[in-house]
Amino acid sequence: MCTKTFRLTLVFIAMQMFSYGQSEGMVHIKGARYIPLYGRDSTVVEVKDFKLDAYPVTNADYKEFVKKYPKWQKSKVKGLFADANYLRNWKNDLEFKDTENPKSPVTYVSWFAAKAYCECQGKRLPTMDEWEYAAMADENTKDARIKKSYNEQILAWYEASRSNENEIGQNPKNYWGVYDLHG
Repeated sequence: MCTKTFRLTLVFIAMQMFSYGQSEGMVHIKGARYIPLYGRDSTVVEVKDFKLDAYPVTNADYKEFVKKYPKWQKSKVKGLFADANYLRNWKNDLEFKDTENPKSPVTYVSWFAAKAYCECQGKRLPTMDEWEYAAMADENTKDARIKKSYNEQILAWYEASRSNENEIGQNPKNYWGVYDLHG
């Protein structure tokens, strides 16, 4: 069985989230067995086929979501579902700060909000294994974790100063056709 997933950038937890449901804009990730990086005594994990959005969710995408579902707006979200950092780089419920690009990945979103966003599209958040499996690919290799150039590129992305002005799709897509899994 093939499930479908998509991606939502969540910088404050240093992990990107995904979901399942519709196929438009999604790429197929062929499952396999792999050894994850997390955990002290990681064992082989099997990941089944799934689909992932090719691009992260943008500020503009998320703005449409909070317009349609006001309970997720910055001033209305319940403290149980989002902390004080929720959408901290937005001016208010429906406006971004001047430093934010509508075509940049949305950041400072809670897990609960990401889950709600996904479910409103008939999708779901991915498992950690699905995300890690898709993210271990570079442009040409399914598992690039042992490549020095891959690791140097990831470290360079994380060492660079933070900018919320980078538009999605500016970095090369990975082996599976997914953009911006790191950075």
